[in-house]
Amino acid sequence: MKFKILLVLTLTFSLGKSQFDTLLYNGFSFLAVDSNSYFQLGETNKANLEYQGWKTRSDLRALANSITEDTESYIWFDDQIWRSWHIIPYTDSIDTIITDDVITYDTTANFGLRSFSWFENPNRAATVLMTPPVFMNDNTGKLHWRSMPLQGPRHQDGYKVYILDGGSNTPDNVPFQTMDYDFAMKELDVTNSSPLPTITSLVELQNDFGFVPENGTNHLRYTLPDSNELGQIDSTRQHPFMQQFELSLSDYTGFIQIAFVHDSYDNNGIILDDILITGTGTIGTNEISGVHLNVFPNPAVNTLFIEFEKNWVNPLVQIFDVNGRLIKTEDLKDGIPINISNLESGQYMVKIQTETEVYIQSFIKSK
Repeated sequence: MKFKILLVLTLTFSLGKSQFDTLLYNGFSFLAVDSNSYFQLGETNKANLEYQGWKTRSDLRALANSITEDTESYIWFDDQIWRSWHIIPYTDSIDTIITDDVITYDTTANFGLRSFSWFENPNRAATVLMTPPVFMNDNTGKLHWRSMPLQGPRHQDGYKVYILDGGSNTPDNVPFQTMDYDFAMKELDVTNSSPLPTITSLVELQNDFGFVPENGTNHLRYTLPDSNELGQIDSTRQHPFMQQFELSLSDYTGFIQIAFVHDSYDNNGIILDDILITGTGTIGTNEISGVHLNVFPNPAVNTLFIEFEKNWVNPLVQIFDVNGRLIKTEDLKDGIPINISNLESGQYMVKIQTETEVYIQSFIKSK
């Protein structure tokens, strides 16, 4: 089916030498719709995740009936995709504007990557988002991202962030439950029971249930309704907005990966956006997972060389632009460069596929 682009905000991968280069960025803002204006979430996630070398995992358990009953009629609803990470629109902020005693609201909308934890049989989520390997040259690196719960604070979801050494990690081979995390977003503690809808006081919510873990960070950006005469605020009427976070990567050199682990207990869900790594380094130009794969020069002008394992069987090369569109396909032959002279300047992704494996690297086409 032929696709048209609904919205494109470029997913930027850059290489450079200055201290604050963008080594990795994903804004999850590529959307594709078909000729009937239906969201193609699978194609969207391929462009935002698969073609960019990100890895995901989800336990794919059934969503609560109350979710599917309310959303089955939505044009972007896909029951299977909604069980894992997927692109979704959200309200980024609402600004109140008062002019000449007239109140108006300026709403900013955006797109992010969402994961659910509201299951038909309540349990803890086990959904993982992992970045491609990024090579850090020195201790100047920083990780930035934005996140928010889908609802709260009475149903505030939490998640954890792990900084992983090396470039061969996958969501399935890392024992997250036995590791120390580098950041934790607090979630409402509903492991023993859930708050009744009649609870309208945040103080009561905190005292009776609390937010865990204790060493975590609490989400603070909510719209607040007016309090009553007792100073209580209705915890069911608040809307969350994105909050910015940052972690230093100064303790890491060489290849690293970042893992976002959504492990909240049956609250509702989270949205991630604008995941950014800055510093001095490169992405995807050295050996990954013990496999010799080198794409060079980077940046490239007219030709691109690919060094690869000699025992690979029938390797195929595909080149995609940053929006996930296939630009070029050809067989990969040892010592024979790829002609890229007809490509426009910008960032591209190289997908090398053998009979058993798939590898993805990025490069820049220069004039």
